[in-house]
Amino acid sequence: MARISFCTFGCKVNQYESERAAEQAHLAGHQVVPWGEPADVQIVHTCSITANAVRDGRAALRRALKRRPDGGLVVATGCAARTDAFSLVPSPDVTVIEDLMEAVSGCADAPVLPVDESRGDCLSCPSQRQARTRALVKIQDGCRFRCAFCIVPQARPVESSRPVRDVVEEVRRYVALGHREVVLTGVRITGYRPEDAGRDGLEELLLRLGEVAGLSRVRLTSLYPSEVREGLLRAMADSPNACPHLHLALQSGDDGILRRMRRAYTSARFLEVVEQARAILPGVAITTDVIAGFPGETEEAFENTAAVMRRAAFSRAHVFTFSPRPGTAAAAMDGQVPRPVARERTRRLIQIAAETGRSFRRGLVGSVQRVIVEQQKAPGVLSGLTDTYVEVDFPAEGVLPGQEVKVSVTGVTEDGLTGVLAVASAA
Repeated sequence: MARISFCTFGCKVNQYESERAAEQAHLAGHQVVPWGEPADVQIVHTCSITANAVRDGRAALRRALKRRPDGGLVVATGCAARTDAFSLVPSPDVTVIEDLMEAVSGCADAPVLPVDESRGDCLSCPSQRQARTRALVKIQDGCRFRCAFCIVPQARPVESSRPVRDVVEEVRRYVALGHREVVLTGVRITGYRPEDAGRDGLEELLLRLGEVAGLSRVRLTSLYPSEVREGLLRAMADSPNACPHLHLALQSGDDGILRRMRRAYTSARFLEVVEQARAILPGVAITTDVIAGFPGETEEAFENTAAVMRRAAFSRAHVFTFSPRPGTAAAAMDGQVPRPVARERTRRLIQIAAETGRSFRRGLVGSVQRVIVEQQKAPGVLSGLTDTYVEVDFPAEGVLPGQEVKVSVTGVTEDGLTGVLAVASAA
């Protein structure tokens, strides 16, 4: 059996896939070691979302080649291995295997280094999961949309959905390992259409997960705005453990730019979804992604985005400066915005996001929030997340990561909250 190490870039889907691959390697008898330690097989799970992500993958492959033992394997897998293999691979000594599980299944043929001492298991392996508070669960893969700025549909063009029963069983295993929260992830989870639930798959899944004993939280990752229906919002409201938190990727608040982006909604439709969510889920946190400086963005179009951001009153926003991604339609569009202009617009949108986020957090002062402890931030000071995905720092003794507590919110920080311990729930 071989020593295997993983280096993973990119989104939660990639993270989940690497965790599952490490688990399968472990169960097959391989030893999973931390990245950077001596290994017979070094697997770089790449991301292709930006040109910088591809460069990061290439740099990791170069580092792996430098420490490769005689006969060892360096494997490139993942999205960039599908979309950018020519520019990604720095040497013919790198083996390209597009599918991560295929890469792991081929490890049995790798030459094996002599074992001098045990280096322990990877944190991805089941026996080590107890130390983690949140578990990622991939429910869907692939995207049929063709947003002008996105390369992902070229890497993952085939949509698929896991059966509800399989997801529920996996979640039960994670709860048995001590997890209180699961994060449902996928390339486009609003496209979740399992064979045992169809179009209402996400609603059915929330219903079933609400029945899992010991599961405190179910959190959804990014949702495509035009696919968020009333049924989903009501399923969240009826669920005993669905987090009142929606991540809706706005990208732009200007209808002309949204058309150029090939996004299937208008700014008015986006705001309708936001208003409906707040009516059905009082106190819901709405987070977002926004691109500044997309090709064709005039000052008027930018101001439209700024206005929508203020109206939506996001609790948090990730604002990105547009960067042309080779292979996408947007990279070849006319009207490319000068970089200094795009960066200045990014700065202004970040300021708006800071203002709306601070306003949301101020509204929590004086409330008692359920918090799952993530870590000790300083001696005697713990940090955890609320149901609405806001970090809270509070002093406490004898409380461990993973424990669920009640915290009285006392103040607002630059990007979070402060509080004091109220009533601790059962560990």
